Amino acid sequence: MAILTAGALALSALHVQISDWLSFWQLAALIGVPSTTLRFTAIFGCGALFYLYRDRIQYNGRSAILAGSGLIILMFSRHCAEVAVPILGGYTLFWFAFNVRSPTLAGIGHEVDLSYGVYLYAWPVQNLLIWLNPGISPWLVFIATMAIVGPLAFGSWWLVEKPFLSLKAAFVPMALASGRKAL
Repeated sequence: MAILTAGALALSALHVQISDWLSFWQLAALIGVPSTTLRFTAIFGCGALFYLYRDRIQYNGRSAILAGSGLIILMFSRHCAEVAVPILGGYTLFWFAFNVRSPTLAGIGHEVDLSYGVYLYAWPVQNLLIWLNPGISPWLVFIATMAIVGPLAFGSWWLVEKPFLSLKAAFVPMALASGRKAL
């Protein structure tokens, strides 16, 4: 797994155009755009390795600072960023998730949970923005997407998700009770 991931990271960092080596249309029909598939495979492989070696990886503050600093520096190089984001960014993200205890962060989503609405609407909104303006900056796509998706996610929460979650509270106890009687 480590060798395959390292190979995918190296090819992705070098921006190897696999479509030049193989018939693009035949391969794209099977796996999508090869260079994008290679990039996502490398990122997935890094995540899988973080999981496989979770007992051996030690998350400490000093290493997190080094990883975060390295990530910021390497983000200025397109080739280095391909490798830095999944490795250094992954380490920094996991350190933060496992070590930072914040009541403010823990309280996010208790009253209003917009995560599913953002998950549902962000991708189509981003694609529409890029389709309407192919040369749009990634930062502008991010800002415009959040401005559009925020209200959509909020409406989805209040009009769909919250009412259905309240139904869950009514039906789950009934289902559990009927299941116990059958036993």
